[in-house]
Amino acid sequence: MVMELCSEGDVREMLETEGGPFTERECLSMGAQLIQGLEALHVRNVVHGDLKPENVFASKVSDSTGVGAHYSYKIGDLGLAQHQDRIKFVEVGTPGFIAPEIRTGFYEYDIKADIWSLGMVPHTSLSPTFDTNSGPNQNSKTQTRLYWNVLWG
Repeated sequence: MVMELCSEGDVREMLETEGGPFTERECLSMGAQLIQGLEALHVRNVVHGDLKPENVFASKVSDSTGVGAHYSYKIGDLGLAQHQDRIKFVEVGTPGFIAPEIRTGFYEYDIKADIWSLGMVPHTSLSPTFDTNSGPNQNSKTQTRLYWNVLWG
């Protein structure tokens, strides 16, 4: 597989080197581009399985107005990606980015679980101190509350 060079690195690196969270506008742009990328996978019945900031890559793109620059985002690291009809994993990925229904064992991993992970990427880019390495069974009250609020409304 060949991928274009993404000169800015991954989103996690950008958060660390630029010293802070993204703006809402940056997160909206990133989210819209990730939706398009994930749609390209899902129409082919491919589940990514590990969508997180470290697997979203960025390149700086010049603005045609000359006012500034923006970023082009690409989904990468398809090492855990599988065809929807042949999924062999139950729970994969990084704990803070796994959909709550998967973490709790209520459902099997499918395309819908990627949607949760997609939403977590801009969310953690707005608040990079959010603890994404812990899950509902580890001492993270905020994340546990988030999981259950989403799961049960």
